[in-house]
Amino acid sequence: MNRDARLDYKFVVNNETWILDPLNQKRIPGGFGDNSELIMLKYVHATEIDYSDDITHGTLKDMKFYCEYLQQNREVVLYLPYRYSEYEKLPVILFQDGEDYLHFAMTKNIMDYLIFQEEIEPVIGVFISPVKRNEEYAGTLKSEYGSFIAHTVFHFIYNNYNVSGDPEDHAVIGASNGGNISLWLGFHYPELFRKIGAQSSYVEETLQAEFLTSDKLPLTIYIDMGKYDIPLLEELIAQFIPILSDKGYSFTFKEFPEGHSWGNWRGHLGDILIEFFGR
Repeated sequence: MNRDARLDYKFVVNNETWILDPLNQKRIPGGFGDNSELIMLKYVHATEIDYSDDITHGTLKDMKFYCEYLQQNREVVLYLPYRYSEYEKLPVILFQDGEDYLHFAMTKNIMDYLIFQEEIEPVIGVFISPVKRNEEYAGTLKSEYGSFIAHTVFHFIYNNYNVSGDPEDHAVIGASNGGNISLWLGFHYPELFRKIGAQSSYVEETLQAEFLTSDKLPLTIYIDMGKYDIPLLEELIAQFIPILSDKGYSFTFKEFPEGHSWGNWRGHLGDILIEFFGR
């Protein structure tokens, strides 16, 4: 194992019961509860994850939208940077699995820190949580979900907040299946989103075929992956990267000695934000 590796883990008892390591007091939250955390000696902690009293902080605003395409109400959280009203035409980042990016990836802390340190421009964050995650992100409801994003949420944000109208200032980011729908939105709505972040991403083969058979789109794509990630996702990314390369896309691919977890994604989210909106 790499000397700078970091992993989330549990023990499995009798092939059915998952437990934390009783001899390891290090814990890290995840989508299925806390995990034990293994940190090798040369692992570098991303300080932007931690809350700091010594910097200025943006605000979160809860909103609710009705999605006519899926006939349901949807929860959305908006992040506005410190002294938001003093800025004009801000970049905007749409986060899939929005609640998880806030609670497990500590995204508000990350954006507060990077903006305060002037490592990125002030940005607006839009955090949207799924209702039928698999179908919306990688199944039969992608079109309806995409229409909701483009024609309801983004239309409202654009008309009511200080958002840049340049699609080069619009990013969409997601992890695992959330990476798949982020890539899908960039491909199908390049007039809205030009920067795509996909962490440990699933990339369904139909989407890969669309990228392969279409003309190159004006997208900038950032993909990262854990060295100890899910093998199927590793295979799909290995298929997808040559397509992007052969088509001449502007893309970044990075691999880190970690697994398929929020501990991995939060530790490297700042890299994506700096790549997209760095000063």
